Amino acid sequence: MAEEAFVKDPILTVLEEDLLQYDRVYLLGEGIDFGKLARAADRSEKKMIFYFPENLCAEEEVSCFPAYRRISPEQENVILNLYRMYEFTDNFHLLDADSRNYGNLLNYMESGVLTAEEVYEALL
Repeated sequence: MAEEAFVKDPILTVLEEDLLQYDRVYLLGEGIDFGKLARAADRSEKKMIFYFPENLCAEEEVSCFPAYRRISPEQENVILNLYRMYEFTDNFHLLDADSRNYGNLLNYMESGVLTAEEVYEALL
């Protein structure tokens, strides 16, 4: 029986290149205020790129980010499957309202302990 060859999804090649080029790569999900996050990104000295699933928001909402990619839901699933399998780099971050990495910060904002600006600067 012949073995099937592993076919690497093209989005993983793009992700690898972005991880080499940028200090941080963010995959954004629901529950994030894009305007506040974009302003925090502008103030940051880190070189970063944001991945936006196509079904998450309109092009106008993401064009204010210094660098971004629109990805399909299928590409998002490929990246999320890799991310959930193991932590493959410290430079890739998932940001959404349900994220275990940053959930406490968003809870601090919702309860009024931190301002939205403080939270989004801390996320980056």
